[in-house]
Amino acid sequence: KYLDVMVELKLPMHKVRGFATNTAKYQPLGVQCPWEHQPGYSRNNYCLPSSPGIQEHKNHACCKDPCKLLDAWDPGNNEHNYAALLTSLATEKF
Repeated sequence: KYLDVMVELKLPMHKVRGFATNTAKYQPLGVQCPWEHQPGYSRNNYCLPSSPGIQEHKNHACCKDPCKLLDAWDPGNNEHNYAALLTSLATEKF
């Protein structure tokens, strides 16, 4: 939704240098996961239940999920993964 609003505003995206994320006291910094593309989605599938390697991946440090976001199909289980998701979506939109 946030990126859709930015598209509607017709901002000069070539001048945008980045996005600020503030997940303080919400999610730990964590470890960024390797990117595993899932066709039809712009999210990282690495830690999600639909990942072909989920049995191996779920014990990876990047899949630690203290807020239980992965159960809701939210790949932003830590700040690094959230920022990677935001970057992927912004690249797609702009």
